[in-house]
Amino acid sequence: MRQIRILLLAAIAAGACHGPSLHLDNPDAHPVFVDGVRLPAADDGVHTLPFRYYGTTRWDAMPKDLDGDADWKLAPASAAVVVAPPASPLWFPLDLPLEIGSWLLHGQPATRAAVALPPSNAAELATTAEADRELAAVRQRADEARIQR
Repeated sequence: MRQIRILLLAAIAAGACHGPSLHLDNPDAHPVFVDGVRLPAADDGVHTLPFRYYGTTRWDAMPKDLDGDADWKLAPASAAVVVAPPASPLWFPLDLPLEIGSWLLHGQPATRAAVALPPSNAAELATTAEADRELAAVRQRADEARIQR
């Protein structure tokens, strides 16, 4: 009888350590950062993160490179993702049994978010020729500053 109680307690404790997963759909394979940490590339376009904490987490994405150059036709994007707890922490110490009951009735919840980058403003994009001219001007000013020293 004592062994059954220990096993039951161990099963409840192990279940408490597992929470909802976070799935980031990234079909275009843009570089994605979650809370400042870059995620490795996903083969199927979906990043699945194990449970870390309840609350708000943030993903940031940059345009992927096209042949070694950044695709600045797309703008960087960022969004907050809320991972809601199944029971309010105000219910402590009943939050664990309520959480386990929620998992048994509704299954393991998962939070999904889609990574989509908006198009950048075309008027703000510089053409390659304009960028080359500006780069040449910056280099010339740097050379002149170096010569004056």
